[in-house]
Amino acid sequence: MPPHYERCGEIVWQCKRTTRSFAFKCIYCDHQASAFHNFKRHLETQHAEEIKIEIDVPESTTMRQTRSNQREPIATAEAEPLTEPVKLEEMDPLDCQEEASESDVEAEQLFDMTSYSDSEIEDAVGQQLDIASTDVSHFWLKEHPIMHALIAEYKAAQLLWDRGLLEYRNYKKRGEACEQIANQLNEEFEQQLKPQQINELTKQLRTVYADEQRRRQRQPADADTAEVWYCQALSFLGENARRKANHTLNAALPVPQLTAEQNVKFIELYQRCQRLWDMQDLTCRLRHVRVEAKNKLLQLCRTELQLTLQPSQLQRYIKHMRRSFLQEKSRRYECKRKGLTYKARGGCYQQQLQFLDAHMPPFQCQHCDQLLSSMDRYKVHLAEHDGSLPFMCPFCDRGFTRSDNCVIHVRRHTQDFTQTCDECGKRFANTTDLQVHRRQHTGEKPYCCDVCGRRFATCSFFERHKRRHERRPAGKCQVCGKIFYERTRLNDHMKGHLNVRDKVCDVCNKAFTSAKYLRQHKEIHAALKRYSCKVCGKRFAQYAGLKGHMKSHDGSLRSVAKKKEN
Repeated sequence: MPPHYERCGEIVWQCKRTTRSFAFKCIYCDHQASAFHNFKRHLETQHAEEIKIEIDVPESTTMRQTRSNQREPIATAEAEPLTEPVKLEEMDPLDCQEEASESDVEAEQLFDMTSYSDSEIEDAVGQQLDIASTDVSHFWLKEHPIMHALIAEYKAAQLLWDRGLLEYRNYKKRGEACEQIANQLNEEFEQQLKPQQINELTKQLRTVYADEQRRRQRQPADADTAEVWYCQALSFLGENARRKANHTLNAALPVPQLTAEQNVKFIELYQRCQRLWDMQDLTCRLRHVRVEAKNKLLQLCRTELQLTLQPSQLQRYIKHMRRSFLQEKSRRYECKRKGLTYKARGGCYQQQLQFLDAHMPPFQCQHCDQLLSSMDRYKVHLAEHDGSLPFMCPFCDRGFTRSDNCVIHVRRHTQDFTQTCDECGKRFANTTDLQVHRRQHTGEKPYCCDVCGRRFATCSFFERHKRRHERRPAGKCQVCGKIFYERTRLNDHMKGHLNVRDKVCDVCNKAFTSAKYLRQHKEIHAALKRYSCKVCGKRFAQYAGLKGHMKSHDGSLRSVAKKKEN
């Protein structure tokens, strides 16, 4: 017999921009909830008298023997009759969440997603199976130590809820913050929470806080409006608890209308933050450098301009200002090409923005008057005229033919490593370096020599090995005539002739001609001696010391070998 249901609400929807938003509407009042568990809690707390009915479940007939063993316990539970009516006031509203059916849980997750952005919905759908791995119903929204610790960690991780921070839209850092909270709670309470669960729990905290605030606003002044315990703990969320966390939230804010004096002052502040517009300096292409420059400009606007801007507002204002200058610069070159008289338009700010002229397209070649649409193309075009390398490292003056390779090289100088090895935690500037490093853990050697069969882990070692077979040296010493298959070894050899010792030990200040000799020397200062004798166990800091020590065992080893032969 199918279960008996009574009508207590209806599903309503409305169109928000290009998507439909669904909600549960109570038939006893005007309450609406986008999440099923919130709607159920509303019924149990506000309309307990209206829905308090006796449920008579008849005794079921003989169970089918063809049911699987996995569903037999469920069938037995359904067969047991209820000896007394279920009284909702005797049940904990929060514990009712555990007794929800699978369809209720699916509906709850579906309608709860209408409060989030499209990217968050995709993440929630993709992580649905992982989230269900740990039961959190025993402490959810109760004054449990785990809930207090979770809210405290959530409050400390400001980038998870403060949309005024630039890092709020950095989903990688948000994921790292959730992982840190999960590790902290797992270590303190011996749980098995995952970062995806922490992300989902924080969303639910924002939802219940916003629902409770709206409930208190709808209550009349003489009604009982006592706050639940988590409202005070979640007060840091403020008015942002129920807003949509998508990129169009702050983007919809209008660009502030500044006076002429404020515009001139803003341009001056923007000019002081050089790493936001200097395209000649490749360090400005690093993400953390640009974020620091934006934070600096925001702070300058608050202190000197007396203007509080959101990050999205600042970005739109800069974009509007740069676009205006770009249009005027394009008009200037177009008038010059057609032989017309150029007359500036767009106000009096073009003179203040002249510092952008060498950093914004179009760029005109000084040799052939060709116009280029980007800085990288302009540098490559100039390099074709003089034969130089277009991109130079600002730290070591090394040249590159591509800008992305030069940026990765600059990251190594600035220690801006974005990739991390899962095995040892070592960090790298790009994914290629990380893949090569992982071969040390896996032992993979994909490059094989077709002449001798020797295998190599990196392409550079493989190419150097092939030069030896093909007799193609990389260089020859002009002093002694010795040939080398590596350019670095030739340079170190030439330093030996010239007695250039630019590699200095930071412990004893001893100087060496090459990095190899310096690395071998540093083994003396190491606390652990790497090399040990297999005969007597004596340890040595350098391999040369072990090699000399093995000569003392040479006679004894020979005698042992002769005894084995006899």
